[in-house]
Amino acid sequence: MRTNPLIEYDNKIFSAIAAARYSEALWIADEELHLAYERFGIKNTETAKVHNNLGWIHDLMGHAKEAEENYLKALEIKIQAEGAYSADLIPTLENLVTLYISQKENGKAKTFLNKLIAVVETLNDPYKMRKSVYLCNLAEIEESEGVANRAEWFYQQAIGFLEANYPYDHPNIGRTFGKLGALFQKLEDFQKSEFYYSRSLRILKKHLPPNHPDVQFTLQGLKEIYAAFGVKKRVG
Repeated sequence: MRTNPLIEYDNKIFSAIAAARYSEALWIADEELHLAYERFGIKNTETAKVHNNLGWIHDLMGHAKEAEENYLKALEIKIQAEGAYSADLIPTLENLVTLYISQKENGKAKTFLNKLIAVVETLNDPYKMRKSVYLCNLAEIEESEGVANRAEWFYQQAIGFLEANYPYDHPNIGRTFGKLGALFQKLEDFQKSEFYYSRSLRILKKHLPPNHPDVQFTLQGLKEIYAAFGVKKRVG
């Protein structure tokens, strides 16, 4: 059985990145791309993976334009090879969203988050559950833009999706309640904030240890709103 000749390049790239030798990783990925074109052609998913690697390296190096170009090329090839709803699109779409958020290009980030939702809606778990993550990402963008009512709407959409498809006490529901608690805390609606933080804590304590960051986030939120109320109350 013939092995994929790109695997050795990938391993070298990952080792270089782990050691923060990004220029070396970029050089290896350029070599890998030439080999991919030669062995697999321009429109093969293996070639798309190399473009994704190149995008990732440029992203790490702060080269936003080059990162975007390679991610978009990877996405174009994957769509041509596998269709518009393949699970293989997810890593590249997520990379684009992360890039656009970091560059404050929220409109583009929203566009690709909606593409991700369209993809995972056609798939089974573990992919399907990611719809709630992308809805929360959309909420966080709206929140960063100061559009609180839209942020709340997306968080509620995420909760509705999770409650319709998973157990009522799934930890992702608890996490999303915590995000709503934080949103209302920022709005100084402490009554709603306490309500959502408390619901979050009840769920998360069932599944996670007391020192887990998600539990600590919710506990800290409750402590802060009780301090704002001037109430001394033990939480936890």
